[in-house]
Amino acid sequence: MKVNLLPIDERPLKASAVRSGFIVSVVGILILSLALGAAVFGNMQLKQLHIQQQNTARNLDILERQRVQLDILQKSVAELQHAHQHFHSLLEAAKDRRLPEFVINAMQEIPFGLFVERAVISNGKMQIEGYTQDLGHLTRYMQKLKESSLDVSVASLLPHTPSGFTQFLIEIEAGV
Repeated sequence: MKVNLLPIDERPLKASAVRSGFIVSVVGILILSLALGAAVFGNMQLKQLHIQQQNTARNLDILERQRVQLDILQKSVAELQHAHQHFHSLLEAAKDRRLPEFVINAMQEIPFGLFVERAVISNGKMQIEGYTQDLGHLTRYMQKLKESSLDVSVASLLPHTPSGFTQFLIEIEAGV
């Protein structure tokens, strides 16, 4: 028989008491580890959501700029369509007024890239004033007019260096 003479506070714990304390400690550490893991995972998700929000805001800015550019282009297209309709209505009016045939031919042959600002008809001659960025457009236009038996001459060419455009004045009259 064993007799334990130590006071109760100093006596070694029973194995069952040590086991339950150990289990409580392990469970506590597991719960703490899970809580830390969940916190880290939540923080990572928060960072990813923040990055997605920044990307979305940046994409919205890009889309807004593109929308503004599209609106400007649509407005320009509408203005060009209006100018085109006006031009054709002027041609129809010219046909009704029995203008010389060479004037109508000259106005119908104007190519893309050649911008006419003014056309004046006097004394059997027509003067066309405008501008172009590529003198090749003007040369081709003049060749088309010459092919249709019109006399064409260049009255002036003035380059505008900052814009890259060249202002021109050509004279057209019916050929022989």
